[in-house]
Amino acid sequence: MNQIILTMELIQGVVRGEETAQRLILQYYDQYLNSLVTTVTEDENGNKYYQLDEDLKVQIQYKYLEAIKKWKAIKK
Repeated sequence: MNQIILTMELIQGVVRGEETAQRLILQYYDQYLNSLVTTVTEDENGNKYYQLDEDLKVQIQYKYLEAIKKWKAIKK
C-alpha cells in the first residue's frame, strides 16, 4: 500500500467534497484516530484488553470532515 501524503491538493479536494479525497484523508489519520479512541482495561490477573470505540471514531471522523469543509485558504 502506498503511503498517503498530505498535500494542499488533497485538502482542497476534501473542501470541495470529493469522496476520494475524504477517504484518503481519513486513511491518513487512521492510526492517530485509533490511538485516541482505544481504551485499555486490565483484569484482576493483570491481563490487558484493548478496545476500539468505533462509534466515537466515526463521530470524530464526521466532525473532522465537516470542519475541514469550512477551511479557507489564506491568500497573500
